[in-house]
Amino acid sequence: DVLAAAGSLGGQLQLAPETGSNNEVYFQLGQLGTETYMEYTKNSGLKSWIEFRVAYTSITNAANVLIGLAEEGAAAADFIADSGADIADKDVVGFVIWEGDPDAIDCIHQKAGGAFADPGLAKVPVAGTFYTLGLYFDGVETVSFYVDGVAVQTADLDTATFPTGEELSPIIAL
Repeated sequence: DVLAAAGSLGGQLQLAPETGSNNEVYFQLGQLGTETYMEYTKNSGLKSWIEFRVAYTSITNAANVLIGLAEEGAAAADFIADSGADIADKDVVGFVIWEGDPDAIDCIHQKAGGAFADPGLAKVPVAGTFYTLGLYFDGVETVSFYVDGVAVQTADLDTATFPTGEELSPIIAL
């Protein structure tokens, strides 16, 4: 469902999983063959900030949830492995809640062709509580992961698992 919140800019996107195994839904900005949203390029001087305001309605009715940036066309079958705890071989940076560990929001990044990195816990979610998840690039070499305005992790663009110089666009995957 796409909802318009009265009296506010933008709107809300509500994604709800169906019962049963391996159902997927994705929302990614951009279209195949079009320009994407951004790139993290070392020493570019181009600072960036992106935020997602999200609420996870149920901790016990778990699903794999990814919120962040991914390469064009990542919104396809099995982008998140059916068993969770892994992402397809795509460029991605953001936040994830794994079905097998629904009481943790983790920071993640991966460069296609490289290893998947899960540098750790960003937040313990509470059902029905909104969180603002953000990614800030300093324009030089560091991307910081934020939860509610507080830096919780950082990643260096020189890290082999970070998608440096890759075209990325916002994605929500469930």
